[in-house]
Amino acid sequence: MERSVSKWSEINSSIQVDDDRKKWLRSYFKAQEALAAKDFSKARKIFTRLNKIEGYNDFEDNNQNLFMLIDIAVRGKTNRSLKIS
Repeated sequence: MERSVSKWSEINSSIQVDDDRKKWLRSYFKAQEALAAKDFSKARKIFTRLNKIEGYNDFEDNNQNLFMLIDIAVRGKTNRSLKIS
């Protein structure tokens, strides 16, 4: 599967979360871009920073499908499983 999104602005308006969480998603998007570019050091730094933010891990756990869609949009693949509720 090929990546379909090359800029955050292409999906930003479609995501319905508050501004703080949107910042987290933008950082996650940038980490996925770094992974796609094989810049593992940059990706690790971003993920480490995100993991230190209070509330981020719960947000990620409760929004797996959203994160999965970002993975696919940016990298063309994901390691996550679709959660059907």
